[in-house]
Amino acid sequence: MKKKINEYIKYFSLIFGVLILVILIGCSVVTPSDPIINIFSADPATITEGESSTLSWNVTDATNVSIDNGLGSVALTGTTSVSPSTTTTYTLTATNASGSVTSTTTITVSPAEPVLLINYPMDPADTGGDGTSRGFYIEEFPGTSLTRVDLWIGSSAEGNYVFELTVREDTYDGSLIDESQATISLTDDISDKQLVTFNFPSSSIEENSTVTFKLSILSGPGSCSYAVHGQYGGIPGEDILVTQTNDTSPPLSSFRRNGIAIRVYGQE
Repeated sequence: MKKKINEYIKYFSLIFGVLILVILIGCSVVTPSDPIINIFSADPATITEGESSTLSWNVTDATNVSIDNGLGSVALTGTTSVSPSTTTTYTLTATNASGSVTSTTTITVSPAEPVLLINYPMDPADTGGDGTSRGFYIEEFPGTSLTRVDLWIGSSAEGNYVFELTVREDTYDGSLIDESQATISLTDDISDKQLVTFNFPSSSIEENSTVTFKLSILSGPGSCSYAVHGQYGGIPGEDILVTQTNDTSPPLSSFRRNGIAIRVYGQE
């Protein structure tokens, strides 16, 4: 009897020992961990259109690291210069056998300050003008975008007016580039022309392409005219011809005169 008890004790001791060994071995196994993104940043975080920012990153325990927006696979640690044209969020993805983790950083892009592309303001000594039914065009637009157009407008009927300036590619019925409205109060002296500004949200334009302009009166008590003094709007080093036409019939109506009083802003 005593012998059997001893055998049972040995048997259970063996089983207990095996269980303890299994537990110890299990505890010693290291579970794989996800990658660690220590840093992912942009400096500076805010730029002006056309400027650059530097992306910096540092990752550990990853077998693959990539950044979107065309950057692709990158090293665990690195920097790269980027020049987004609009506000852009970059996502870094780090991967290993355990899984993937991500981190983002955003570069805010502010529009560049507009450049004065064409500058031929109204001559106060010249009171002449022409009706809003007459269009005009720039045969070789000297920039890559349009942000603002200044015209000088008068009327023989006093009151508040709403004008719209329609801008199109190539012809008066070409693809619409943009439209802008402006409100102003005019006197009953048609020679008392007021500066009217039309703002555009940085409309893209193909450089050296033909751009047409059609001025319309959306509301107001009478007819109006805009200043036409001058022959050219100038930019440094060259002259840009602004052509006025008899109306806005496609494609480019018929020639009336070279030049109107105008200022055009955009990006070179």
